[in-house]
Amino acid sequence: MMRKLETWPATVGRSLILGSLVGASCVELLVLYGVVADPKSGLTMLATLLMAPLAFPVAFMAWFLGIVLFGLGPWWLLHSLNLRSRRVAVVLGFSVPLLFGLLWTQGELLPFNAVLPAAGVGVALMIWYSAYQYGAGAPDSSSTQTSPARRT
Repeated sequence: MMRKLETWPATVGRSLILGSLVGASCVELLVLYGVVADPKSGLTMLATLLMAPLAFPVAFMAWFLGIVLFGLGPWWLLHSLNLRSRRVAVVLGFSVPLLFGLLWTQGELLPFNAVLPAAGVGVALMIWYSAYQYGAGAPDSSSTQTSPARRT
């Protein structure tokens, strides 16, 4: 007997936190790479290393709020329609940040608009794995008991 898939609150909460961690990590890498790769930024390596720990909690909160405000509704709709595949997660993870980025920049095509959907795909895959794969095949606790004939 397979364990029943629970969608609230433990699975959704775990998925939101893990997805936000992935998104914040992507932003952290971009901050570090952007500052190091852009010699015109005027920041030294020391300033970059001091700025990086401050960027992570801000990015985590931004991704967490973004997922809750913009991603939870479409995810719940797709979940209710039984559209729970990895492909659907990738499309949702790409399209929601892309639309958000285009609205945020008022339709301008900036590097931000290319990076945000790429990070969104990683976030969506982590959320999909956490919600639908992690532990979904584990046996239910009631089915782990062995019958008297099988006990050794």
